[in-house]
Amino acid sequence: MEEPQEDDLLRERAFQRAGGLDLSGFALNVDDESSPEEDVQPEPEDIDAAIGDVYSPFGAPSADDGPSEDVVTGIAVEGERRLGQGLLVAMVVAYSALAAYVGTALPPQIAAPGLLILGIVGLWLGERWIPRPSMRLLGVTWVIISMKILYGFALDAHHWGWYDVLPDAGLGLGVTLLALVGLNVALAQRHDDDAIAAQATLILLLVGSAAGGLYGEFGVVVMIAFGTMVLHGMALLRGTGNLASLGIAASYLWVGVHALSDGWVVLGLHLVPLEDGLLTFLLMATITGMNAVMATRFAQHENWFSSALEALGVGRPGLWAVSVGLGMVGATLSVAANREDVGYALAQVALLLTAFSGSYLAVRGVAWPSLQAWVLWLPSVLTLALIPLVALEVNVGGWSVYALHAALMVVCTSVVILQNEANVSDHVLWVGSV
Repeated sequence: MEEPQEDDLLRERAFQRAGGLDLSGFALNVDDESSPEEDVQPEPEDIDAAIGDVYSPFGAPSADDGPSEDVVTGIAVEGERRLGQGLLVAMVVAYSALAAYVGTALPPQIAAPGLLILGIVGLWLGERWIPRPSMRLLGVTWVIISMKILYGFALDAHHWGWYDVLPDAGLGLGVTLLALVGLNVALAQRHDDDAIAAQATLILLLVGSAAGGLYGEFGVVVMIAFGTMVLHGMALLRGTGNLASLGIAASYLWVGVHALSDGWVVLGLHLVPLEDGLLTFLLMATITGMNAVMATRFAQHENWFSSALEALGVGRPGLWAVSVGLGMVGATLSVAANREDVGYALAQVALLLTAFSGSYLAVRGVAWPSLQAWVLWLPSVLTLALIPLVALEVNVGGWSVYALHAALMVVCTSVVILQNEANVSDHVLWVGSV
């Protein structure tokens, strides 16, 4: 039977209405074109090597990965660690108490050999235990305690009058303490431990403070500068950021304490106040120059302070940031001691700002030749020019010499920052503003 003609007409119209061929049923290797948005790679995050990993208050909180070990293992490890620490503290306290009793309660004829025996036994235990990895911490602790006993023995000998046979008893005590510091440094090198070296450096600063009682303010200034040089020299010798950061923080703190002191006596140590403004400012300039160089040199190194801040949940700031931050605490004491002289206080702040601005830019990769004119040569000339100007009591248009120095140092800092503003990260801006 013949199909109606309308069916042919309908099929023709349906064919004409088709928009194209459906190729979905064919296996064709046709890759989808990627959109331009998908090809854009995320820009790498700019990590500030100077500031380090500091948690930003404006950023998203980091995700918690959860515990890396099971609860039972964690409790066992933590319990063993705390037990070991408790035993260590108990041994330290007991041994120190015994040494204190021998040195103070017994007559010199018995106390002197007793202290020497305690010190030698502790050093022997350190020699025996430090080579063992599991007992290294205990051995280092014994060495530190033994050196403390020997330092105390030297002070007791001075108290007993043993140095009175010398023409200068104070000088004899100082030489003995310096010899013990040398022994301390040698032990630190032998056992390759920063904690032992840190003890030597701190004792050296204490010797510097004690020198003030014998040689006055000038003796304190010379010994603090010398102690800072030894601190940084040991850091360079050992190549460790621990001593570098400790040197930066301790040197500023020591200057600040002496500047703020009003004849304080702490544990029998007379803290001679720094009353000569020019001498104190030159000491600050010398220490600031050394500290800025060390902060730049060891910016990428690990250090105790960064680890401690990480344990507190602050993040892991770099050595430059944590050292400069701790150093500013001590420097603030010096500024506070001279707060009545606004020009002098501003000159100290400008000195710190100029030195550490150049140090920061150097850490950020700015070439040193482009910085040294503004952060080294001009500030050095301006600082040395203070010596004759202060002696002549020059006053320029109602401005003191220190106020003029502060203004010129701020100009130097502004020029070098504006020339390299692309190298200044957001982290240092909001941290600095705080």
